[in-house]
Amino acid sequence: MATVPLTSQQISDFISTGLLELPAGNFSVSSQIDFGSGYINGIRLQGAGQSYATTETSNDRQVTRLYWLGDPDTPMIKGHIRHGVFKDIQILNGRIWIDPVSGWGTGLSQFERVSFHGAKSGVLFGGTYNGNAADSRFRDCQFNRCDVCVEVTSSQNVNYGMDSCMFYRCGPIFQLAGGGLCNVDGCYLTQVPVVFKLTGDGTQTGQQNGNFSVTNLRYDASQDVKPTIVRDTGSYGSGRELFVVNLHAPPLGINYVDSDNTSWSLMQPIYNSTDVLVVNGAGLLSGSINTMSGLSASVSSSEANINSIPLSANITTKTLEGKIVQ
Repeated sequence: MATVPLTSQQISDFISTGLLELPAGNFSVSSQIDFGSGYINGIRLQGAGQSYATTETSNDRQVTRLYWLGDPDTPMIKGHIRHGVFKDIQILNGRIWIDPVSGWGTGLSQFERVSFHGAKSGVLFGGTYNGNAADSRFRDCQFNRCDVCVEVTSSQNVNYGMDSCMFYRCGPIFQLAGGGLCNVDGCYLTQVPVVFKLTGDGTQTGQQNGNFSVTNLRYDASQDVKPTIVRDTGSYGSGRELFVVNLHAPPLGINYVDSDNTSWSLMQPIYNSTDVLVVNGAGLLSGSINTMSGLSASVSSSEANINSIPLSANITTKTLEGKIVQ
């Protein structure tokens, strides 16, 4: 099936009405779809179905692919979008930019059965204005070879969820220079080194944004490197908390928190009595870790020279200083 460029009329109608419905097939767009400087409430981009394959296969039935042929560093879709719906489509090499605007917040968008493929593919929440582009969810989506799956840049950008999504050879699932309150639930990861990557100087964050959680997370057994849940390279404020429930780790194990400057609290049931916390950095760890037996290893910043703590039944309490790289 040949790839068909979107017509100028289709793009114009999408911008004016907020609706673009595409049948099964392969489509392309080479110029940015820009909704302009004004606030837009309610858009829908919907295809006939998603696909993991990047080109047509003999198994294709109801599959819609949208190829971005423009500048890889330019988002394919840009707008001050609130209540956007993106559904049943594969986007190749194209990024969606949901930009904050003064006044009404943006975001509140839903991504359902969307496949993102390619280095520059994914979604950006935030912009030059430090406003609200928040409260959005991804359900049954796939991310394949994306440099960054979701990028968040503003301090008011909070409450994002990944539900039952799949990731293959991607960079961070969430990369945050601001905001927070992110949850990854029921997802499957293959060759994904980091779940949450935190950057910036802390000016775009607040105490209320500090919770990050992973629940029912499964890693594929094949991993090139030992994966990390949180990689904090910036000064992301204080009071950071990571909640981990029902994690299926790969044979290499898991680095829970790798933080250069910021203190974190880790809350996690421990299912394997051989799990070990290794302490080797300048970042501070605090909080408590609960074992399945009800015993706990509570941690604080009062003992500097501990290298590892086995979380087994005969360990109840230890104090330590550093960053976790289990």
